Amino acid sequence: PRGGDPVGMKTVLRASLRTHTRRYVSAAVAVVIGVSFIVVTSLLSGAARAGLVAGVELPYRGADVVVTDVDADQAAALVEHAERTGDAATVLGWTPQPLRVDGQLIDERADVGGITDDPGLRWQVLREGRFPERTGEVVADANAVKGEDVTIGDTIAIGTGRNAVEATLVGLVDTPSASVGASFYLLWPDLHGLDDDLWVDSVAYAGPGSSSLELPA
Repeated sequence: PRGGDPVGMKTVLRASLRTHTRRYVSAAVAVVIGVSFIVVTSLLSGAARAGLVAGVELPYRGADVVVTDVDADQAAALVEHAERTGDAATVLGWTPQPLRVDGQLIDERADVGGITDDPGLRWQVLREGRFPERTGEVVADANAVKGEDVTIGDTIAIGTGRNAVEATLVGLVDTPSASVGASFYLLWPDLHGLDDDLWVDSVAYAGPGSSSLELPA
């Protein structure tokens, strides 16, 4: 995969910090607390360490290749390549969007991420209902909607303007990896259509074609 220029990378980093300030602050606090706990008590067990690592690597467990430092257009090209060749690819990315149920705003800036219909690359854990099977369907993180007036079967309006998506809530999931987690998850066609410049963390790719991947310039 190609590397980004320093100016572009700084621009993306600043945009990410503005967009996901709360996430980064929470992560930093969690790290400080975790480090302090280890230094003071030295009692973090091997099982706990394994659990933390598993949470980070879980979204990539079924992948043959993980592609990083890509933008939304390059991620889309990888997904299209996988579809043409019979491989599988899932984009790990998100975009903050307003969400409404029956015209009622439930979140001004909910993180909306991607979910795949390929079981081998799907890392979210189903808690209730089912996973999306087609465009126009969405699942929600169970903890993110706790206390909200949101139930399976509701039609959720995601985003604003001509790119907004209306999707039926078909399931609730657990998000065992906070590093690429979101509050709501759409299949890639809906997610990319919602925001064609969404933040992409990486693309997990599985299949024989992974040995000869090429990214457009």
